[in-house]
Amino acid sequence: MKSDASTWGFPKASPDFGMLDLSSITPGRSGQKPSALSRHQSSFCEVKPTPQQGPKSTDPDIVKPIVAQAADYARLHMSARPFQLFSIGLLIFGSQFCVAIFDRGGVRFSPIHDMWTDTGIFIRVVRSLTCHLSSVELGQDPSVQILPDEDRRQWIKDTAELVYKVSESFPTYAITTGSQDSPCWYTIGFPLWVSLSLLGRGTSIWLVQEKGTDNTFVLKNAWRSAGRSPESNIYRSVKGKHPALAEFHDGGDVVFPGHPGRYITVDNLRGISPSSEGDVVLHRLLLHSIGRPLWEYSSEKELLQGIRAALSAHRFLCDQGILHRDISPGNIMLSSAGTQPQEGAEGFLMDLEFAHIKHSSLDITTHTAVPPVRAPGGRMTAPTQRSHTSFEDVKRGATMTGTAQFMAREILDAILGNEQIEREPRHDVESFVYVLGYSVMRKSVLGSRNFDQHTRERLHRSFYSVFGRMRLDDILKERPLGLLEIPKLRQHVSEPMSTLITKLSMLLIRAMAIHLDPLLDETVVEITHEVVLSLLDMTIAQMN
Repeated sequence: MKSDASTWGFPKASPDFGMLDLSSITPGRSGQKPSALSRHQSSFCEVKPTPQQGPKSTDPDIVKPIVAQAADYARLHMSARPFQLFSIGLLIFGSQFCVAIFDRGGVRFSPIHDMWTDTGIFIRVVRSLTCHLSSVELGQDPSVQILPDEDRRQWIKDTAELVYKVSESFPTYAITTGSQDSPCWYTIGFPLWVSLSLLGRGTSIWLVQEKGTDNTFVLKNAWRSAGRSPESNIYRSVKGKHPALAEFHDGGDVVFPGHPGRYITVDNLRGISPSSEGDVVLHRLLLHSIGRPLWEYSSEKELLQGIRAALSAHRFLCDQGILHRDISPGNIMLSSAGTQPQEGAEGFLMDLEFAHIKHSSLDITTHTAVPPVRAPGGRMTAPTQRSHTSFEDVKRGATMTGTAQFMAREILDAILGNEQIEREPRHDVESFVYVLGYSVMRKSVLGSRNFDQHTRERLHRSFYSVFGRMRLDDILKERPLGLLEIPKLRQHVSEPMSTLITKLSMLLIRAMAIHLDPLLDETVVEITHEVVLSLLDMTIAQMN
């Protein structure tokens, strides 16, 4: 199982036992055993020596170590199998055992049994997990199927230009929205992004091709709060276009196949009805914009142009009263490699799920294709589109949103102090600065294989100290002084980039000082769109 830990950023952790889906394992080459990876695992088992180490605590505020450990395995399991709705774990403690089911809402435990007095139950549980239960019963999304080898080979043959993107060992998934009239999309290669969280949105992003066409999209698969407006509706409400804002194609909530109107939600998976606003719903959307991660930039100039374009799109949204509130490296992409993007479209901003809308309602515009029809006289009309605008009350959900490692210092401070503050554009702009630093440092770490062990260890330590912390107070301690580690990487960062990050860091440091003591200096320049765009422009000009 630990083979998957070779992937950069995937933690090295594995349960005591893993139940494998043998049909999904690719046979090894001649003379070699097939390799079993985390994505081949259908469920898992964790063993503790004493009954006292069981999962149930007399104090509801205390989480037992076996629960925390199993939850960690479950989140990695669901990340390695990105279309997994829940993860099943068999927990054995002493002679006792129970089954735990982890989903996006938390965990549920079966009654506890003793394997010596309830031997029959124990055997049935093991046989069910290893032999009897289907992949859907073990948690796979019923609206997604692994493409059979024969169909996959035919698809690759019909789309020869995509063969280089399709791995022989990694499966191709056939995805729908569950409805009877849903198109089908085939995934191309590995996911572009997979979340490692359990209770978050569980986001995975894929490059897909619509079945039977040459249409290629970016597909986002994520869980949304029922208390928030769907992301697809937020995209539909944006007025006008911006070259660096991801171009929306279609999207909606996913339903159980064969059950129109019954959406895939945590409450429905658990058999709880009716669903409440505290429920989470599986949502999919497709974007025309295709890109690649920021840290795969070929030059520093390309990175700065990409971030500048996305920041410009952010300002475009702010001018409409839409504040993004979740600026992170997973939500900004560079334009596709091998293409020459237009000026201002070198990168793009995506993921509007957590956006705050100032208006009380969304003006949602949908477009329906109108096919040609035969007009009087025998002529065929030209194909066109029919537009329809509807109005929906905004569901706002949580006020404190974002990815902790890239949140503005003031937001982290408010969360730790259990305070509510009004989110402002400057908080998102500060997050853009951290995204820039992250991209530069990650590029350096990825390139560290070419250096000696001492240099590699130093780069990894620096990266971890700035962007690898998990506790909010540890993250806060690094803000924003940690960014000054980047100018020290002189072998990996050019002088203009080093100067830019130093200037941005100093602006953040002075802004932090004013936040702590407003009487210090009221003339300090704030981190605004205009200030950061100006610094980016000056640095890009130096790189010509």
